[in-house]
Order: sequence, then C-alpha cells, then structure tokens
Amino acid sequence: MNRQRLTGRIARLIPERGFGFIKADDDGLDYFFHMSELRADRTFMELEQGEAVTFIPQVKPEKGPRASDVTLTDEQGNREDGERSEA
Repeated sequence: MNRQRLTGRIARLIPERGFGFIKADDDGLDYFFHMSELRADRTFMELEQGEAVTFIPQVKPEKGPRASDVTLTDEQGNREDGERSEA
C-alpha cells in the first residue's frame, strides 16, 4: 500500500526518552515519533529542533497522531540519503 508522505519540521525532542514531535506542514498537527522510526545517516541524538522531515502519518485514536518512516530533508525536499522526496 502506497501511503502519502507528509512534510513537517521537528517541533520538540525529548532525547532522554528517545522520542519527539513533528509539526506537520499540511494539517498543523503534532505527530509523535520514536527514534526507531528515524531513517537517516545521523543518530536521534544529533537531530535539532526545526529540521525539515518527511514522514508517513499514522492516526491511532487511542494514542493520537504518530509518524513512521521519518526521513530528514533539505529545504528543496531532497532526502538526506540523496533521493528526492515524493511528498
């Protein structure tokens, strides 16, 4: 199944707990993400607030919006791994 990727920015990081939140550009929601969902050459501890990302939204009513397959991007939408984002 091909799920639509959203774009956003890292809004908040809680490094001691290994998770953070992404503010989506499209709907303005805050999406929870766990460090295990990060797909990047850098580690979770090297992330900074405000960095651009793409992600696949997961909405679970009992837990709220979550982000999976979180990928860092540059300002032109290119993924950190060199591929062009489809968001």
